[in-house]
Amino acid sequence: MLDAEFVNSAINFIMQDLMDKEHFLMRDYEEVLKEMEAKNMLHSSITIDRMNELCAESIRSRMQDSWRILAVLIKEAGISYSDDLEAQLVKILEDILVGEFADIKQLFDRTASMAHPAEPAIKQFEARLGQVSFSEFNLLRREVADFVSRLKSGFAEVQAEAAPSVEDEHADKWLGRGMDAQDDLKNVLFSLEFGINTTEEPLPKAELIELVRAIRSELDRPEANDSKLQGLLTTVGTSIRNVPSLFEVYEDLREILAEMGTVLP
Repeated sequence: MLDAEFVNSAINFIMQDLMDKEHFLMRDYEEVLKEMEAKNMLHSSITIDRMNELCAESIRSRMQDSWRILAVLIKEAGISYSDDLEAQLVKILEDILVGEFADIKQLFDRTASMAHPAEPAIKQFEARLGQVSFSEFNLLRREVADFVSRLKSGFAEVQAEAAPSVEDEHADKWLGRGMDAQDDLKNVLFSLEFGINTTEEPLPKAELIELVRAIRSELDRPEANDSKLQGLLTTVGTSIRNVPSLFEVYEDLREILAEMGTVLP
């Protein structure tokens, strides 16, 4: 049985990430509004389709990253297999993720108010949100079951599969390695934030957490700026390299930076 302290900590981490994603979605939504208004296409079906893609991708990201956080925390806490572990993990995810996301519902209503009442794209938008939520949560169920099965066998690693991005054409640009590189970095970032929050060693925690979230924000953009990411990662790595409790995550970060062409000691 997972203890209440672990469950509450996991929920807090996931909820913080969901709040960040609400911010990112709103930022991207406003950017698309400005773009389409400048093109005099604000009330077109093309605008609705763009908003549809933004919201669907945000749902995928929220589902997958919530599981990624939970899987990382399980690994960090050294939690071992139990017969009811799968059900407990699914229950945590269900309580957080099943049902409407209030911010996405608001953006849907806002988009619908700009369209003609009979616009077919609005009905497609609404139907797709439900379909994506259903299919992505079913995918999480399978990933949790696979993770617990591997944990039982003693070979579990954090392998929460990232959903394919709506901007797939930009994926290969990220480090020239595509989604695998992004997944590796996301796992390191979650471990890093967990380690910063829980270490008892003196650190500028607020500043480091802000840097970690800035890295996530950049990483979630359709065209991540490699130079900016490299600079932020180097700053974080330099700040934690002499912290014993963060040695393992520092080594992971150092390996990623080496692939980017930056060598840390």
